[in-house]
Amino acid sequence: MDTPTPELGFEEVINHILNEIDAMKLDEQRDPQSEKQRIQELVYFVDVHPHEMIDEDGTILHQFLRDINRADNCPVEVLNTILKIAPQAILMDFGGNIPLLEFIRRRSRRMIRIVIEFMARDMKNRNLASLAEETLGFVETWFEDNEQNPDTMEPGRAIIRAAFNFNERPNELLPVDIDLLEILVNLTAPEMLCKTGNGLSPLEQALRFDLCISNPERQLALVMLILDKCPKSIHDFVTKEVRLQPWKADSSTPQPEYSVYRWHVATKEFWHHQYSQPMRTSTPTQLDSAKRPAASEFASERRLEGTQSKSVLVGKDNGVVSPSQSSFAISNLNAGRTGNPSMLKPNRPSVITGSVIDQSPFREARGKEGKVSRRLFMRNGGASNRKKPKEIRVTKQDVEAADKASKVICKELGVRFLRSTVFHDDEKKTTFREIDNEIQQFFGNHEQHYYFAMDTAKEYRDMTEAQVRSYFGKRDHYHTLRHVFLQPATILLENDQKTPSGSSRYTDHLQFFRWFREWGVRKIYKVVVYDGDHPHRDEEIETALAGIVHGKKVHPSFDVEVLDWHKEDLCPQVIQTATPQVRELHLHWSGRNSVLRGWSEPEALPALQYLEKVYIYYVASSIEESRIRINIESFSRRIEQPRGRPTKMVETNKDSTKAQMPVKEQLPRRPTMTQEYGYSEDSKGLPTIEVVDMGRVTTTGASGSERTPGSALESFEQPWFKYVEEFVSIIPTPEELPDYDFKDPHLRRVRVALIDDGVDLFSKSMRSLESRFLEGRSFDQTPDGPNPVYSSVSGHGTFMAKSILRICPFADIIPYRLKTVRDATSNRRLPDASSAAKAIREAIEQDVDIISMSWTIRNDNNKIPETTLMELRNAVSTSEGTGRPRRRIPIMFCAASDDGNRARSQHGRGEFPREINNAKVFCIGAADPHGQVWPEVTDQNGLNHLFPGVDIKDVFDDDAHENGTMSEALGPQISDLVSRNGHTGSSVATALAAGLAALLIHCTKLGHHYTNTCKGPEAHRSETITQQFVDQIATYEGMQSALDNLSSGSRSGTKFANPSKEFARAIQDLRKYDGFLGLWRFRAPITVINVHSS
Repeated sequence: MDTPTPELGFEEVINHILNEIDAMKLDEQRDPQSEKQRIQELVYFVDVHPHEMIDEDGTILHQFLRDINRADNCPVEVLNTILKIAPQAILMDFGGNIPLLEFIRRRSRRMIRIVIEFMARDMKNRNLASLAEETLGFVETWFEDNEQNPDTMEPGRAIIRAAFNFNERPNELLPVDIDLLEILVNLTAPEMLCKTGNGLSPLEQALRFDLCISNPERQLALVMLILDKCPKSIHDFVTKEVRLQPWKADSSTPQPEYSVYRWHVATKEFWHHQYSQPMRTSTPTQLDSAKRPAASEFASERRLEGTQSKSVLVGKDNGVVSPSQSSFAISNLNAGRTGNPSMLKPNRPSVITGSVIDQSPFREARGKEGKVSRRLFMRNGGASNRKKPKEIRVTKQDVEAADKASKVICKELGVRFLRSTVFHDDEKKTTFREIDNEIQQFFGNHEQHYYFAMDTAKEYRDMTEAQVRSYFGKRDHYHTLRHVFLQPATILLENDQKTPSGSSRYTDHLQFFRWFREWGVRKIYKVVVYDGDHPHRDEEIETALAGIVHGKKVHPSFDVEVLDWHKEDLCPQVIQTATPQVRELHLHWSGRNSVLRGWSEPEALPALQYLEKVYIYYVASSIEESRIRINIESFSRRIEQPRGRPTKMVETNKDSTKAQMPVKEQLPRRPTMTQEYGYSEDSKGLPTIEVVDMGRVTTTGASGSERTPGSALESFEQPWFKYVEEFVSIIPTPEELPDYDFKDPHLRRVRVALIDDGVDLFSKSMRSLESRFLEGRSFDQTPDGPNPVYSSVSGHGTFMAKSILRICPFADIIPYRLKTVRDATSNRRLPDASSAAKAIREAIEQDVDIISMSWTIRNDNNKIPETTLMELRNAVSTSEGTGRPRRRIPIMFCAASDDGNRARSQHGRGEFPREINNAKVFCIGAADPHGQVWPEVTDQNGLNHLFPGVDIKDVFDDDAHENGTMSEALGPQISDLVSRNGHTGSSVATALAAGLAALLIHCTKLGHHYTNTCKGPEAHRSETITQQFVDQIATYEGMQSALDNLSSGSRSGTKFANPSKEFARAIQDLRKYDGFLGLWRFRAPITVINVHSS
């Protein structure tokens, strides 16, 4: 071989290299020693011509794009030498062609591997961002007369898009081997992994289940790498434009918008749906797309059961599942794709589409002097190096392994998402986020519970273990809870847990941590515990959070990451033992400097490796403010000391040959910029410290014992209450009736949605009623999710629930908690219109029979924003929107406004819920014991019915301090007057109206059951109650007819509910008959409804 002269130019050097490659290919049968010598000589040749690797018309890598076979034949030693001399060539854009990008698009697997592995040897300087900056600087120097594209992130984004474009061509291998994808992710900047446009992001592509079938362990490692590099991608949504292939032709089918979690579950379910039947019944050659079922949509959260034997075909190692086509295709992804703008000519579009090079015979490039050179350059270049995938069979074991990996992936996504809602990036945290809505959008599962919160404004003094297990034990708790907020509570344990003396045993709110473990909770991100006047011992805290008893690990730790335990001067050793992974710590300080010194000792807070934020709360004491400031500054200096860096919990080998499935996701500290690019340097993480002066605590308001209501014996109530209560005590319960089918929609229990400020389900007075409550939902939002529905702000909703069940103890109540806001003018708490609209829609979705709303929202002085008002006005219309099954509209009751004469001038400016569109709402006003309208009712002419609403007593045993919390200060819009005789207001009357309506529907259902059961002579046709009758009374018109027939007149002209005569007659009939056939005639109160004639 002749040694070339040093004066060779770019073309001569390139031609020499290409000729040598061809010669070595032709002589590849020669002895290995000779081949090794030729490689060394060519490496030397490249090494002595470093400046000839790049020219005005391209680079050596661009020449390889012309004939990809030559690139594949080039010895790896020569390629590595070329890359070492000219690493800029990897990302240099000539004529719209970036070498690494084009290698990926053309599936040149050998070149992809060599280039990526070369970059990985020096991740600090050869990551995509650094290399792009270096290349841009080189181009600006070499082609100084040309305008450059300043966006150095775009080449990396394009490479990532191409590498993760699993759908570009059906039935081909992945563009990049999955182990190289892992390395490539490590080489990216976070911005390159972010979602752009409507296509699938890298994370969404990596989450597809067909990849899980191909390589489950690799997929898990890849997903975790992407999430580590770009944490915010957990909040990406697969847009409605992206469709799975079977739906591609059906553009009319409405498609949901998926979170990444639901997307993975959806692709898994789709894969099983498509291949479960063929796997059972077909041979591999029969798996044709035309014969597969094409589902119009699927339930993304349905859990799949055991699957599938037999086998289907799959591309080996990285292939897709179907032998004839890809399992998935994205209809809008890369359609008509063009390349990226050239670095030299940023406005020039690429001429490469897919893997076929444009047929134009010439390309333009500019030299140093700005002259345009036109020459043959990569004309109709060589074929891409794509191999036909080998076909292998997918066995039942493969599918089971994929399902197992999918379960781990779902867990990983879930815990990372919940963490992201705790440690979100809102810099000033001014944006109000409805956490529960975000959670539901992500998981799509309305049955599971992802947090646990007691009302922070209450103490729970009368809970029982039976109540707790009955209410919370039925919940499906997620294995990871976002937060737990616990208030002081006294809990009566079960009877078998008595003390040695035989007396009942009590426990407190820390018992919930034991129950969480029983309920399958394994991790809690944020814990807030209000410890009360008698704080817990240190060992009790360690047992609750870390499962440590007497110094031994007895239960798994909850691995709490945010701790706010309201115990003054919490011991730092307890913090280390109970929460070693804590990232955010809230401390309550007494003001003693000795405590600050204890917290700042080297083995105390500075030893917490993951600690990022410390909040210290204190109440101003007798210590001088200047002394407090000095002590705090000294504390801050001591705690800001270098700490040992935490080790990463999940690591991948450099060659990415294996990845471990994590048992529990752990907490790497937020990486620095250098760490993000895969190299490390010594640094220290210092926590930020914020000190909060809570001011001076002053006691305001009267205690509950000072505000107990008067004796209920002093109140005078309507006589018909006595008849109704006697009537319901005589008629049988549905459980007592033979063959009563609760699953029959015409026989199920009456469901009443109570939209109010919550219900105190754990008060002593509710113990006899707890079985009548179903799980509701709270719309009283806070930054950490909604306040609990099982707690009432004022006791108002609790009394409304009691009033409904007093009249109809057979109904099921679903409580919905409203958000209440304080009116600046009147200082009263008013229902929030937006939360009311959401609650109404949710109640309609739950198919309730009755909605009881004991409140009024008036738009006085146009204070409510128009958008919010429209949301409430259209609450029913929205529930009937397109794309969902039509829901029946429940019977709706609302309270009249009780603002008296002072508000009558404002009347007519909009009152809700009575003015909701497309809904007929019964507006109920309060009446005095004589059946006349209560003077405080504002619009006395706009009422549908009057119901008793003055001095209504609480017939259930109640706690004085709970009743005492309801005061006139809350205002009649959401609360009633608590007089010395009882409760007064139209809201009470509304609850009684809802209760009577529920009783009428219930009796009709019982009559329908007896009609179907009774075949004897007593089953007179005139007393037959049909399904039509049951349906009719559950409508506005049917109930209006029924209430009219049970009412008498009043001086105001509004009918006053007074069913005394009808219920007295019914009781007389019931006493006259005994046994099954006699009880059937209890339908006497129903005959007055006269629905048949309507």
